[in-house]
Amino acid sequence: MTFLLDANVLIDARRDYYPMNRVPEFWDWLQSEAEAGRVKMPRETWEEISEGSDELGEWARDPAVKAALLLDVDVDIGILRRVVNEGYAPDLSDTETPRLGKDPFLIAHALSAPGGVCGRDH
Repeated sequence: MTFLLDANVLIDARRDYYPMNRVPEFWDWLQSEAEAGRVKMPRETWEEISEGSDELGEWARDPAVKAALLLDVDVDIGILRRVVNEGYAPDLSDTETPRLGKDPFLIAHALSAPGGVCGRDH
């Protein structure tokens, strides 16, 4: 089973629990879990952390971390549309859509996984 990580998991971990300079073991472990395929991040959520100029952004951009962490699957556009239309609203304006952030992508990837979320078919 592969667990998909949201950007906030890593942002909160760095800020509140596992500062990178004080608990590098956590970040090494996370990379090893990603290399083993147990945790991944969709490209869209990885971009949220990799675009930062802080140490988390630097870590995410490291070629070995990036290769291990990225989920190498494109989002299913049909499922993404369904997530937005049914989970948020079918008539979002151009100003409302960016406020959703990347969560719809994470949800769509989860629904696309074999068995869907919690083992249910989508």
